[in-house]
Amino acid sequence: MGKNKSTLLNIFIFFIVLAIPTACSSQQASTQPYAWIDVPVDGLNVPENSVVQIEGHAAHSDGVDHIELYANEIQLVVLENLEQDGSLARFDFQWLPPAAGEYLIQAIAFDENGISGEADQAHVIVGAVASPLSDTEESDEIVTPTSPPGVVIDFWAEPAEITADECAVLKWHVENASKVVFGGVEQSLDGSYRVCLCDDERYSLRVTLEDGAEEIRQVTVKVTGTCETPEPVEQPPATDTTTPPVPTPVVPSNGLELTCRSYQALNWLPVSDPSGIDGYYVQVQRHSGDNNWSDISGSVFSGITGKSKEISVECGWYYRWRVRAKDGAGNTSAWSGWWTFTVILG
Repeated sequence: MGKNKSTLLNIFIFFIVLAIPTACSSQQASTQPYAWIDVPVDGLNVPENSVVQIEGHAAHSDGVDHIELYANEIQLVVLENLEQDGSLARFDFQWLPPAAGEYLIQAIAFDENGISGEADQAHVIVGAVASPLSDTEESDEIVTPTSPPGVVIDFWAEPAEITADECAVLKWHVENASKVVFGGVEQSLDGSYRVCLCDDERYSLRVTLEDGAEEIRQVTVKVTGTCETPEPVEQPPATDTTTPPVPTPVVPSNGLELTCRSYQALNWLPVSDPSGIDGYYVQVQRHSGDNNWSDISGSVFSGITGKSKEISVECGWYYRWRVRAKDGAGNTSAWSGWWTFTVILG
């Protein structure tokens, strides 16, 4: 009987010894800061020359000192003075990829002692990427976006290159799709749009297929030379103190649910003023379902001379926006009312 007790005691001690390193390791891991990337989602595909919005959170019991962001193991930025709520910190950064290709985005959190946690990561595909090669194959061919069988998406400019202050016509022809959007407005499957430019300009055509998937085509109009600037005319001192009218939001319509997408154009009715309109301001906010509205990156947008502003959006978020005008005498209108829209998941 004594021998059995001794054997059981030895087994008990053996398992306690095994458990000690595990417990220590778990405690040590819990003291490390950690980060996670909310945006972009893993596998996101964006057009070439587009800004990639990188957003996320980090946590540590004693607060997060800074975040380091990397693309393909090359450091992009060190984010300090983070917005923090207790042990939770938020970070965001706008990154312009240097070229088309596949990128691994990584975020690493550090505490005040320089201790870092494991990196969170997301893959991003920018523009067209090189086709995979076999062991015996060598090619410089670039794979361009292809549509499903039976779907036709043609988008081009005539001419593709113009002299400054001249005009080109953007044209499109689409077959077997449910919706075509250009300039933030739904269009017919065959259409055109005339543009007169002083600088290079890129345009996007968004096509929703019959299965709900979205494809984007882009065309760039090249411009040579510069537009002539008229001699300034001396103006008398401004005496206009009247604010311009309040612009009216138009697209997307208030309360609209939109399918999952990466971009959305905001359009409003332009206003006029005796002193002319110097530009528009647009404020955009969003929340993920908790009604805690906060400005998106870059908001409030200013110096908009047209009647449209394209913004980056994320699927599964609620958005609201409003617009105001500024006239040539420096008077600013009141804000329009908030207009809301939702970008649904899937």
